[in-house]
Amino acid sequence: MTSTGVWLAAAALLAAAGAAGSGSAFAAAPADTQQRDRPSVFAIGDSVMLGAVGCMEARGWAVDALGNRQVTAAEMQLRAAADLPAQVVVHAGTNGGADRGDLAAVMRTIGRGHDVVWLTIQLPDGTSRYTFEESTNEAIRALPDRFPNAYVADWNQASDEHPEWTGGDGIHLTVAGCRGYTRLIARTLRDAWETHHYVPMGRPLAVGNGAG
Repeated sequence: MTSTGVWLAAAALLAAAGAAGSGSAFAAAPADTQQRDRPSVFAIGDSVMLGAVGCMEARGWAVDALGNRQVTAAEMQLRAAADLPAQVVVHAGTNGGADRGDLAAVMRTIGRGHDVVWLTIQLPDGTSRYTFEESTNEAIRALPDRFPNAYVADWNQASDEHPEWTGGDGIHLTVAGCRGYTRLIARTLRDAWETHHYVPMGRPLAVGNGAG
């Protein structure tokens, strides 16, 4: 083979290698994009949160809300999750209440590498059906003393101050409540990130993705 033939053969091999490399990079791109676009917030809750799904998803959050969900069921769902983002929101306890052990089980399942925002519960006063409201909220409000990556968004207090945020049953959200509920969570998520106790993974909330 002449020197010109050798050069052409080498050039062809280099071109083929370059094309193969380019193809590999292109094949990896969707996975990179998927990772970059993964929601930085995952929220799990009951029928109260269900009334705010539209407002929450508009901020780019992933939401799993289900009517009649109890704390133990939320813990099982979280245990089955393959991967959780840097910040997790939990609203559970409306259905049957929760004690310190129930809440601790959820915190252990989520793990220390995440900010965890808990919402207190709001139930109608003066009915024997909902006597667990006070004890459940006491357990939720005590979480930051037990778990440094736990934060409280006090929905009970906020909805007391804004009765227009709940409907006639005193539990579920109105249209105004959808917005108020979501803003309360967003503020607490921002405060949690700025405090930055844990979260050795993930990234801070971007503008338009819960920071405002």
